[in-house]
Order: sequence, then C-alpha cells, then structure tokens
Amino acid sequence: MTHIKYLLFILLNFSLHAAIPDNLGLLEITTANNPVAFVSPKDGTNRMFVVEQAGVIKVFDNNQNSIFIDISENVETSYTDQGLLGLVFDPNFANNGYFYVNYTKSGGKYNIGVTVIERYHALGSGNIASVNSGLVILEIDQYYHNHNGGTMHFGTDGYLYIAMGDGGGQEDPENFSQNLEELLGKMLRIDVNPDIIFKNEIEQIYTCGKVVNYYVPNNNPFANDAQFCDEIFFYGLRSPWKWSFDKETNDMFIGDVGQANAEEISFIPASTTGGENLGWSCKEGNNILIQERCPMDMTSLTDPIISYNHDVNNSGNSIVGGYRYRGLAIPELIGTYIYTDTISGNVWFAELNNNIWQSTLWNQQLNFVVSFAEDEAGNIYTISYLGTIKKFIIEN
Repeated sequence: MTHIKYLLFILLNFSLHAAIPDNLGLLEITTANNPVAFVSPKDGTNRMFVVEQAGVIKVFDNNQNSIFIDISENVETSYTDQGLLGLVFDPNFANNGYFYVNYTKSGGKYNIGVTVIERYHALGSGNIASVNSGLVILEIDQYYHNHNGGTMHFGTDGYLYIAMGDGGGQEDPENFSQNLEELLGKMLRIDVNPDIIFKNEIEQIYTCGKVVNYYVPNNNPFANDAQFCDEIFFYGLRSPWKWSFDKETNDMFIGDVGQANAEEISFIPASTTGGENLGWSCKEGNNILIQERCPMDMTSLTDPIISYNHDVNNSGNSIVGGYRYRGLAIPELIGTYIYTDTISGNVWFAELNNNIWQSTLWNQQLNFVVSFAEDEAGNIYTISYLGTIKKFIIEN
C-alpha cells in the first residue's frame, strides 16, 4: 500500500509539472517607455500595439516601432495607477478602423481623476491614427488615485467589457464594490457598436456613467432596474488590473490585486448570464475581511479559483492576471493558465485537474512584469514596466 501511495504521488506530481518544458524561455522582441500593455488588433496583419503609460501607443510591425497615436496631453500620470491603461480594437477594426482606449484624466467629482473610455479612428492602412477623431464613450469619477483598472476586451457577443477598480483607499472606504448604484468595483458590459445611431433619448434611464455614448445590452443582469446601474455585469472587484478571455472557451480569468493579505484569480464561465458577486470587500481572497459587508448567504459569493497569501516566502503582493495558452508553438502549455506577481517575480502555470486549478511555480522569475499579452496566433508575451517586452519560446 505504501508503494502504491508513493507511485500515485509521483504520477500526480509529474502531471502537475509536465506542462512546463525544461527549455521554456523568454525572447526579448522590443522595448518601450513604461509599457503597460501589448495588444493585437486581430486583423490578420500580425501587428502588435505597445501601450505606454504616459499616453503614447506605438505600432510594432516587422520588428519596428512607430507612433500610432499620442494622447499624452489628455492623460493624467501623477500617480502610479493613473495614465493610459488600456487599449482594445473594434472587432471590425480591419474595416472600420475604430479602437478604444482607457485612461485617467484630471478633475472629477472628488478632484482625484476620471476614468475615460474613448474611441479613436485609425487612418489608411491602420499604422497611424487621428488625434482629432476622439469620441468619449464613458466617463467615471475616481474616488482615489489607485485601483483604476484599465483592461478592456470585446466578448464574442460583440459587447465591450471594462474592468473597474473599487475607487481606491484602504478597505474600499465607501463600499463602492458592493454598491450596485456605483460603477466602481465592477465588470461593465456595454454596447459600443459604431453602427448604432445614438439618440438623445437613448433609454439610458438607469445608467450611471457621466457620459453615455453607448447602449446597455438588454440581457445585462441589472438592465432596466431602477435601483441599480444597468452597465454592471458582475461586481465585488477590488483592483482588477489584468484579465482576459480564454480564446477557445470564452471563459473569463480575472486577476484581482489584494490589499494586505491575499491575491486572487477569479473565473467566470462563458455560460454566465452575469450578476456574480466576487466578494470584495466582504472577503479578500478566501479570507473574511469585513463581516458586515457580507451577504446573509455566503454561498452566493463566487470564490477565486486561485489565491495565495502574502507571506514570508515572498509569494508576492501584486498579482497579474494572464492568459490561458492556446498557441501551437508550445504544445505542452496548451490549456495552461499563466500568471505572475509583479513584486516577487514569481510565475505560475495553472492546470485544471479534477475540477481544481493547481499551480506550478516556474523555475525562473520575471523582472517587474505588469502585464501579459496574447497575439492572434496565441503566443504569450510578458510586459515589464522597466521597458522590455518578451515572448515565451522554446529555446534550442
């Protein structure tokens, strides 16, 4: 019996580690000034676009960088979590040239800053964009200068998903994240289809954005509810800095940066109809934080699939959500979810075994990586705030 247990342990241990090839490495492909994202237009050109926090986007094409657009005059960068934080291309970018940015500007209700979602238009072949083409889609006042979120993606449903932090401060002092009358601390889902002709009376009775150049999908979970913001798709987020869709299954993976004790990755299946409560600030990770903010039925909360505590072993304290690998270049990684921690530099590869996500620590560390990226072919990249963008490869 002892031998059988030992054999099972060996087989289990092997299965958990088998996904990481011994010769997995990183190849530097370009550099940038404080990059925070590296984005594919998914238009068949194989181009990638570098997002620099100060307000510049560069196109990386044929191993060359050139300026795509510079909106730095609009962008507030006084604090670490502010700046140009997100970029996403319209699903029909190849034909209409539209793309969307997420940045903070100065001012606002609390005089701390405002999150702005703005649409711009690329010219010609799409390697340069018009600064004067901006149309503000949505504005949200920030309560404090951190936890601004920034990552946006289009779903296969054609809607724009926007992750918003809780407004900042310790323990979400205004409890924005659990308040369905506020957009902070939420995943938003809005319809920005450029074919829509906006009307002055555009049925936006229960929207909470300061600027409302969008529709709300009729099947959003709180749509047409007089008490709540229609834009909300799910809630209970603290600082969802980086999140992604699984390009094969359309499931969502959300990296939510913790406060004092825990980091977490949450999972929302593609089959969702929305309305999930991810727990902040009732909970931080799997730990109860503020009991009075918890629902009567704790089973109504969506717990993280992955969580680690801040500890003496330096697991880290600033999680960076990544991507589930769906490329063909590294077959061993297919289906593996990759994530990291900016502070510790630890990198994990997580696999789903018997309905449980189990993480394996890589034997290499990253240097102040703040984001991952995925190109159209499914290759995965790391983006270091110190200036380097690298691609996962198999070394010879």
